[in-house]
Amino acid sequence: APPAPTSRPAELLPTTPPAVLLPTTPTAPPSQWVEGQADDSWSPCQCEDNGLKGLEKNAMPLVYVFFHGIPEKYNKSSSCLAKWSHQKPPTWSSAEQKFAANTTKRECPPAYFFVSLAVGAFQGSEIIILTDLDFKSCFQEAFPADIMAKIRLVDYLCYVRQSYWDFDGWYNWGMAVPKLHGFKEPWEKLNYLNYWVAHAWMKDNGVQLIGYAEADVAVLIPPYRPEGCDSEVTWSVEDNVKPFYWAAMTNLGCALSVDVLEDWLNFTTVSWSDKQYRRVVELKARNGIMGLVSQMSLWYMYSLASKDRNGQPWSTVANGLWPLWPEKAGNVKTTGFAMPPVRGFRICNAFYPIDGVVYDNMHSHMGRGSEHTWNNGTKKFSIKLVDSKIEARMDGVLLHNLHFQGGAKSQGLRVFERFLPFKINFPPEAKK
Repeated sequence: APPAPTSRPAELLPTTPPAVLLPTTPTAPPSQWVEGQADDSWSPCQCEDNGLKGLEKNAMPLVYVFFHGIPEKYNKSSSCLAKWSHQKPPTWSSAEQKFAANTTKRECPPAYFFVSLAVGAFQGSEIIILTDLDFKSCFQEAFPADIMAKIRLVDYLCYVRQSYWDFDGWYNWGMAVPKLHGFKEPWEKLNYLNYWVAHAWMKDNGVQLIGYAEADVAVLIPPYRPEGCDSEVTWSVEDNVKPFYWAAMTNLGCALSVDVLEDWLNFTTVSWSDKQYRRVVELKARNGIMGLVSQMSLWYMYSLASKDRNGQPWSTVANGLWPLWPEKAGNVKTTGFAMPPVRGFRICNAFYPIDGVVYDNMHSHMGRGSEHTWNNGTKKFSIKLVDSKIEARMDGVLLHNLHFQGGAKSQGLRVFERFLPFKINFPPEAKK
């Protein structure tokens, strides 16, 4: 079993960042908090519906977190809205703010999300969506009653905690620094904050394990955790040999435990907020591919600081300093950096087959056209119905999921439509 967590030194999470490093101060804690006691156990509001009613006690749900970050616009029916009204929403561009202010019609999630949900429910997953409640009518319109019965909507604002706003503040500072952020904002920041919401929901409700997926991922096999793994993360060893590539995913329906998620949240917060550890994040921002730092970068860093399925370190640490691959990138040294402490959980690299099943990192449905799979073979993709369920394979190996990443998001309906025994009634507001 992983060692018991130790309390983090107070100096790793300063209440007020050093002014010389941060031109702006992150969002201040709400007045209800007592300084030094923000342990995330308290919430300003309580919500009755946690999505677990009718779910078996030890069930492993498939969890999506999908919200727009402007609750005044998209979550007006939330009982928590007034409680968090003093907090600023995640930073949006002026164009997006203008769009939100000027749009009066009903808003719905994008069409590809409806496809992912339809496939997951049809395949047997019990689905929880931590979301804006104003989307409820969109989902009810799209699916027949038996499919909608497997999809539970939960108000994400019920699971916003102080640590969410703390990291939001650090990230807002990072967005003012060239490249210390993701590729397209505010979506990349929301991809970080999603994990804070998922963890609070798990912690509050005693949920130990989930399968975690993003909206462009259709999960074909209901979530489970392979033996010997505390959680699953996917990363290409070959790609990450490239200087500062640093990309790993957990958003493919991967098994995530509440303890691993909590460990990652601590690791990520300290990586942004503490000077000695932020050097590594800044190095990635200055020198990485596109020079950006997404949550995939932090999952890669965290995984290599953890252990593999056999309990061995993914990366050998010498004298407390963490080596990054390769040792040099041009004239930039990539070794000799201290990393935040982790609890040493067993992180299985599910980019490669585990027990005869593998995750689609992205674009397996393109077959030979995909360059993002574990397999260097023929890359023959097949999909068919087997015992009334959809079965997809890459060179004969079962696929957990299909990931319609980037420009492929709209292709999910083409791939799955002929297998679904019902029609998705896309709301007109669902952008295709």
